[in-house]
Amino acid sequence: SWGRFQITLLLIFFPFNLFMGYVLLSSILINFDPPHWCKVDMLMNTSLTADQRKMISIPMEDDLHYSKCMMYDVDWAKVLSDGVSEANKSWPQVPCSAGWDYDFENYHRTIVSDFDWVCENAWIPSLSQAIFFIGAIPGTLGFGYISDRYGRIPTIVASNTLAMIS
Repeated sequence: SWGRFQITLLLIFFPFNLFMGYVLLSSILINFDPPHWCKVDMLMNTSLTADQRKMISIPMEDDLHYSKCMMYDVDWAKVLSDGVSEANKSWPQVPCSAGWDYDFENYHRTIVSDFDWVCENAWIPSLSQAIFFIGAIPGTLGFGYISDRYGRIPTIVASNTLAMIS
């Protein structure tokens, strides 16, 4: 049965627990990999739209999707002066050399896009998520010990405060 004590605890700890869902699920939002493709600096200051730049400079992987990590390696000044509007599949391909363009029109910025953790650095978000959840194991054991030693209430206050700060 709920008494005044339980209701008081609920009201005190409810604001702390608003942050808990975000703490546990934040890695999904932060480590999201928005659609991306190679940035070609020579095409950035032209009258070409983003779709036209992608169509001419990024190879298709399976006739449905553009490559995320490869681009054509051609003389872009010559391609532009010749008025070429479609890529030639026989052009040589190289890994991205000038960074990436991201689809921020339909997606949000993330730490992945801010630090270019794509292609050869795509392992970094997975590692950060693994470290986060591996940290939950000693945290659970440590706060379990603290709870036995000092009581549930101080432990709940300390763990929720730590979660809210971090």
